[in-house]
Amino acid sequence: MRSSKQNIWIDSEILSDQFFFSLKEFVEQVHEGKTGILSWLFFCKYFSDFQITQKPLYLALA
Repeated sequence: MRSSKQNIWIDSEILSDQFFFSLKEFVEQVHEGKTGILSWLFFCKYFSDFQITQKPLYLALA
């Protein structure tokens, strides 16, 4: 298991205001039909995978 010090940059990125603003903007685009629902499903899948594995690749894909 990784120490919490190795995940500091991930935690700070996820908890940053910019992350939440970007997520809010993405959800609004899906709601308005500017972005397809498949994009939303892929985001949910990769973000879920990231939470399970803690691999930054999944966060980048999300």
